[in-house]
Amino acid sequence: MPASPPIRRAAAVLTELARAPEEQLTLSEIARRVGLGKSSCQGILQALVEDGLLVRGDHLRYRLGPRLIHLGEAAKLAHDIRGIVTPALHQLRDQLGVTVFATVPSGSDSVVIATAAADEPWGTGPRLGQRLPSSPPFGQAYMAWSTPEEVQAWLRSAPRALSDAQRQAFLDSLAMVRERGCSITVRPHRDPEFEEWPNSDPTTVWPIPDASVIASTHSLELPQRDEGTVWTVLALSTAVLDFGDDPVCVIGVAPLPFGMRRDQILEAARHVTDAAASASRSYRGLS
Repeated sequence: MPASPPIRRAAAVLTELARAPEEQLTLSEIARRVGLGKSSCQGILQALVEDGLLVRGDHLRYRLGPRLIHLGEAAKLAHDIRGIVTPALHQLRDQLGVTVFATVPSGSDSVVIATAAADEPWGTGPRLGQRLPSSPPFGQAYMAWSTPEEVQAWLRSAPRALSDAQRQAFLDSLAMVRERGCSITVRPHRDPEFEEWPNSDPTTVWPIPDASVIASTHSLELPQRDEGTVWTVLALSTAVLDFGDDPVCVIGVAPLPFGMRRDQILEAARHVTDAAASASRSYRGLS
């Protein structure tokens, strides 16, 4: 049975107002943003106001209504993120053979809310309930899909003040995480034949951005010059996203207790992103 167009339009109105709940929008603004005629939109707004889902304030501006508070709390209880990510974690554990986990932000840290433990000897990893740092250089898998304001607050939370070059290095790193879909953090390997290897000046190389060549602002990809190089992978992680492509939690593995070539790392990263995509679809009720 096809979805009801009026229900879809009402849902579009609520979704639009939820994007910036502190704002109050006029009929014309709402109609333009959701692509409706003013007369059709006015009828929808009136019905939502009568049901307590919207409030019409001063100057005929609309905002979310108090009834949504109860509905939101009920949805949270029915939408337990731990239950949603657990199947994806078990699949990822079976694919990689190591312990995997999911975290959510908690103040200045993140907390492990779910794990899928591997058999020994690869069963080490974060424990359920463990708190992990999320200030730079940590937390990039979550911040890569966060708002610019959240990213700036994250940069300010670094253990010590970042230089302009360091801030830009992190912004470049977050862009790379979004581009490839996964944060890949490896232990740096010094290569004396690599001419662009940065110097050891801590003002330019601290803290190490996500992955790659140590603190490189030139290339945040794993170098391709030597496919046979074996890397120590400290972490692979990516975000589970909601309908607005905002992060709700992070799925990851840390560390991978064996050396890996570049192609193996990228294959493992693909499994991580696939697991997060599966959890995202479940979170959105699409699977």
